Amino acid sequence: MDIRQLRYFITVAEYLNFTKAANQLYVAQSAISHQIADLEQQLGVKLFIRNKRSVQLTPAGSVFLKEAIEIVEKTSGAIEKAKQTDAGVIGSLSIGFLSVHVRRFLPSVIKQFREIHPKVELNLTTILVKC
Repeated sequence: MDIRQLRYFITVAEYLNFTKAANQLYVAQSAISHQIADLEQQLGVKLFIRNKRSVQLTPAGSVFLKEAIEIVEKTSGAIEKAKQTDAGVIGSLSIGFLSVHVRRFLPSVIKQFREIHPKVELNLTTILVKC
């Protein structure tokens, strides 16, 4: 099972029509049908009741739909977080400093940094020097 199959399944379940789902996804209807059949075979359950005039979710299909939506949303969220972390938009930054030397400029630097990167966690540590 892959994310593409889950997306196809969700779209068919939303439209309850393979042709409309295929048009929405810009793929051939036969490709959607094939992927749904593969998914059903992998799961060992029928997800849809099909006849020439209608498509309906089975009880197993209804339960699987809720889970599939969560999986796709979670995957999309994970991808977005990875991209944001790579871009430096989220994450954490640890800064060690000598308190005497930064009193004048560090507060303004931190303020500017937080405005630009509000999702980055800052960990500030004062380094004590023993004389």
